[in-house]
Amino acid sequence: MKPRHSIAAFFLLGAALAGAQTTFNGTTGSIPDNQCPAFTEFTANVSGLPGSGAKVEAVAVNISHSFDGDLSLFLESPGGIFLELCTGNGGGGDNFTNTVFSDAGAGFVTAGSAPYTGTFKPEGRADALGCNPAGTLGTFTLDSQFGGSNPNGTWTLHVSDDAGGDTGSVTSWSLTISSALPDDVAVESLALAPGCFSGAQSVPVTLRNAGTNPIPAGAVSVAVAGGENAPPPVAANAAPIAPGATAVVSVPGVDLPTDGKRYTLTAAATYAPDSAPENNSASLATQNLCNVTAFAGAGGTLTRDNCDDPPDAFPAAVSGLAGLLGCELKIDRVTIDVTTPTPHELNFFLRSPDGRVLDLFTRGRPGANFTGTTFTDDAPRGIENFSHRRTIRPTPASSSPRGSPGRSNAIPPAHRTPSPLPMRSPEPIRMAPGNCSPTMNSPAPNPAASRRGRSPSPPPMAPRARRPMPPPSISARPAAPA
Repeated sequence: MKPRHSIAAFFLLGAALAGAQTTFNGTTGSIPDNQCPAFTEFTANVSGLPGSGAKVEAVAVNISHSFDGDLSLFLESPGGIFLELCTGNGGGGDNFTNTVFSDAGAGFVTAGSAPYTGTFKPEGRADALGCNPAGTLGTFTLDSQFGGSNPNGTWTLHVSDDAGGDTGSVTSWSLTISSALPDDVAVESLALAPGCFSGAQSVPVTLRNAGTNPIPAGAVSVAVAGGENAPPPVAANAAPIAPGATAVVSVPGVDLPTDGKRYTLTAAATYAPDSAPENNSASLATQNLCNVTAFAGAGGTLTRDNCDDPPDAFPAAVSGLAGLLGCELKIDRVTIDVTTPTPHELNFFLRSPDGRVLDLFTRGRPGANFTGTTFTDDAPRGIENFSHRRTIRPTPASSSPRGSPGRSNAIPPAHRTPSPLPMRSPEPIRMAPGNCSPTMNSPAPNPAASRRGRSPSPPPMAPRARRPMPPPSISARPAAPA
């Protein structure tokens, strides 16, 4: 049996769908001018869904109107329950175009503007018809008003125009409803607490009964793949799972990969009556962190605004490690947090105690901040493909004005005219088999810099606001055998 080491979770992905979703289209027609307090009704007939466990996911509307601020929109369920969707928004703007009201919207419709294309939270200030309702945004929601009720019957979109001079019509509207399925098991998560393990481990997997029928004991089998087992180990639920309840199934004997390796565990549940298999799995991306040591760097403020100024330095003291990089040791990752409105103006380099340098990041995309940004050779893609909140490789060639990715062994000024520089692979320094002496190429001369001793200076740049830089961190781990 191979020695086992500590495992720590980095992120968790899981699916937990509510059930089948069905969309029902409503009637259309004109909106009379200046009709408040009266409302015009547009109906949608819902049928064939279970009588309980329903959820209104979204209400989509398309309205042609020359003064959006005249309109009030309410939704009424077959049971006579009301919800305010939108009242008096948009001023003299025209139309509602592919406007979706959903509790999952990023913000209230009041923050949008005509033609309100996108997904918005309903205003939800009122639960009764009225052209000028008072109250607090979000007091009522689609879920609070309609969740769990019988969805079958006639739903009504109420629309009113409260001022003269402008007219319009409802050109389309629809209602999307999800309903609980009789038999549906969902894998919500799997977890493995950090630790230095010896031998195969039990992986806890959380199941949820997303259906309306109880799940009998032993009816769900759960397999965990991604370890070194073939086939993957399997376990079953020991007790019944009531509708809406969760249960943890511990899958024993998961043989974990060895020291330092990144991998993904995937739990998959099999339940014979399940009619929604799309939510039957979840994955956990992990790394074996046994013998990985983290070193925190100093934080501070970025002060260098002139291209030719020496770069700001934020040291991290590394001590207590025995061995050479590339032989007994490997730099596993470098993580930074930087608060800045202009990350595309920044360059980051990592310098070793003996002066060797790696280009981590060179002037990427516009955005804001670096939050938990991790540079590692094991990342699947480079930073040019992501926002600054991911695990990424050092600067790729397509983003670096200085040539190939992650290979500069001299720190040039941030905005100096690009010129050829000696390059080095972004991989950690590795030793030849049987020889644990590091071999490095000496920096070649920079032709542009050697002509007059330095490159021409660019025009002066206006000072920018100083940016605080929290401490970076560096993690090291033993290198894999050559």
